[in-house]
Amino acid sequence: GGENTKNRWVVISDKNSPLTKEATKEGIQTLEIPETVGGRYSVFSASGLLPLRYLTGNLEQLLSGAREMADKCLVASGDNPALLGVAALSTAKSQGLRVHDTFLFNPQLESIGKWYRQLLAESIGKEKNLADTIVREGILPTVSIGSTDLHSIGQLYLGGPRMSFTSFISIERGVFTKKEEATETPWEKIVPAIKGRSPEEIMAAIRDGVQAAYKERDLPYLDIRWDAISLHNIGAYMQWKMIETMLLGKLLNINPFDQPSVELYKSETRKILDTVI
Repeated sequence: GGENTKNRWVVISDKNSPLTKEATKEGIQTLEIPETVGGRYSVFSASGLLPLRYLTGNLEQLLSGAREMADKCLVASGDNPALLGVAALSTAKSQGLRVHDTFLFNPQLESIGKWYRQLLAESIGKEKNLADTIVREGILPTVSIGSTDLHSIGQLYLGGPRMSFTSFISIERGVFTKKEEATETPWEKIVPAIKGRSPEEIMAAIRDGVQAAYKERDLPYLDIRWDAISLHNIGAYMQWKMIETMLLGKLLNINPFDQPSVELYKSETRKILDTVI
């Protein structure tokens, strides 16, 4: 205790925010959040990368994935992932499917799903379009985790009303063969089909079974498979979704960069807190 640790701190905030001013007054380093970059798009800005630098060390793989994806998404061709994503989302929306479920078969990617949930909801959910006409635009993003959520909301997806378009994200697996020579465990006696199977193989089988069920029920989905959970693939995915969302906003004639309705609840909260009891 008593040690001056201010030289270890960095305050990340808007340029002229009260927090930035107080940090400067106290001699604490500050890093400005770019005025033209909204928080949900800021992961590759300096203010977004600094915390990641402390957490993960070398960020080159994250940025290389983002750069490669940006190059693919900034061309006018049929192979543009962002254009293909916009086409899928807008087609589903035109068919009355206003829920987009990101179904992740790797629980460690759940936070990526929640990041995309904010990106899509806050960017596309708008009361008015660019012509100042009330349109109540939006797509409801949800996040599901395999295989846990198959027993919480899988029944709704497969048996309930047709309302969602799904993006499955999983790790690609090769062709598996049963290892008959493997020692049988008590659990394999109960479920013989898992004999000699690794957890990864079992999860891949569950994913394939879910997608087969979706096909049987004629439920639309995208099948996105990574070769590994890596910073490169995470960077590519996040860049893809940011560009896709920007293009979707352009197609829908709304501003994908503001969040006017968020300010509404903030102002109402301030009124409550300022009320003298």
